[in-house]
Amino acid sequence: MTADDTQELYPYKNVQALEKYTELEPEEHQSYYYFHHFKMKLYESKKLARETTLQDQTGKEMKAMDVYRIALQYFKQRVMSHDKSTEKFPVGHKYILADLGGGTVDICVHEILESRILRELYRATGGYAGGSRVNHEFERFFIRLFGGPAFDELRTKLTHTYQEFIKSVETKKLTFSQCTEKLTILLDYDYVTLVETENRESIQKMISESRYKDLVQYKKASRRLILNYLVVKEFFDSSVDVIIETLKEILSACHQDNITSLLLVGGYSESPYVRERIQQEFPVLTTVVVENGRLAVMKGAVMMGLKPRNIIQRRARFTYGLCSNPRFKEGEHPEQFKFNLDGDTRCVGVFEKLIERGQILQHQQEFSRKFYDTFRQSKLKHIKLDVYLWRSPRSNPTYCLREEDQCESVGRIRMQPPPGGWPDVIHGVRKLIVGETEFTMKLFVKQTGEEYEANIDFL
Repeated sequence: MTADDTQELYPYKNVQALEKYTELEPEEHQSYYYFHHFKMKLYESKKLARETTLQDQTGKEMKAMDVYRIALQYFKQRVMSHDKSTEKFPVGHKYILADLGGGTVDICVHEILESRILRELYRATGGYAGGSRVNHEFERFFIRLFGGPAFDELRTKLTHTYQEFIKSVETKKLTFSQCTEKLTILLDYDYVTLVETENRESIQKMISESRYKDLVQYKKASRRLILNYLVVKEFFDSSVDVIIETLKEILSACHQDNITSLLLVGGYSESPYVRERIQQEFPVLTTVVVENGRLAVMKGAVMMGLKPRNIIQRRARFTYGLCSNPRFKEGEHPEQFKFNLDGDTRCVGVFEKLIERGQILQHQQEFSRKFYDTFRQSKLKHIKLDVYLWRSPRSNPTYCLREEDQCESVGRIRMQPPPGGWPDVIHGVRKLIVGETEFTMKLFVKQTGEEYEANIDFL
């Protein structure tokens, strides 16, 4: 990506991007951006906003929204040039879909309903268990063997060498399997010189004094580092073990659903070792490895964007509700939430549940609650009213403002008073409508006839 004009940019595939970036002269790096595993920002940040920025390999910043937009434009191009048909599962079939990405792993269970609609029966996020974790383990190995300072200098000063190292790791990931006896990595001359200068001893001696002395060899003449299968296996197992445990949890939770199929998609699913371990652990499941796993994920994302429709019945990942201020009940409501409003003693911030975590949601499904408010005091007649949508990871939160209920506001409708001010009493309906990728909040005031609306996209 160049730094001049993001409007006409398209990203390269991972290997192509590495090649393009490493071909640049050092003075050209400032004019280009190289982003690696930028999807992880979605999981690392507790609060994402439209102004959130990402740092590239050299620390330059770009708006995250621009980076994701450019990537999705590329995905669309790729998908539209590849729409292959595959044999369909029958209606009623239930299967596990495991999206094994670069950074994260997302696994869910679907049931195929009539008209090819999908119902989500279970959803789990395996967290940081994707292919980039293997890269991380490779790097940790080099740090343990040759020291952190040398590797930091490789990453920050020997940029070309570092990118060649990453490219080599990506290639090895797609060839390593349970039949692989050893894996060979060619060490760059500059890195070898750096390591031996930094540590003041030869690479052979460093290896002989490490815990890898019987598992790693170094051929000085050709600068080849030869890793035993057991060493490389550890790099993969830190993530594969998480994937397998997550699959076991899902099968246990869905033991009555008669699940017989497992679909593997995403870039990490292209690893032979990952496939072998999963098939070995779950011999009763028919494992379907989707051709070109990376493209399968792109296609699904793009098709949802091109044709928004009733694709799936999803399970809510949070409990959603509204905030109400009912009359205070002594002995029931906490004293710290007692307050006076328009002559009444109220309890502030009672969570009024609309959707419970784990509940199946249908596209365009509506959840509504009636409400009333009073504005008898003159000072309240012309105030603006804010209605918030709240969510919590707990199934039954009680108070929006109580810490243990873990509630946070994720959307708002602002109501302007009518020209003459609010009536003494207003009645109305508040609605939450489920979309493909967002919620819509609506609010109708009976006395004024006004209807308010807001789309909640969580950014």
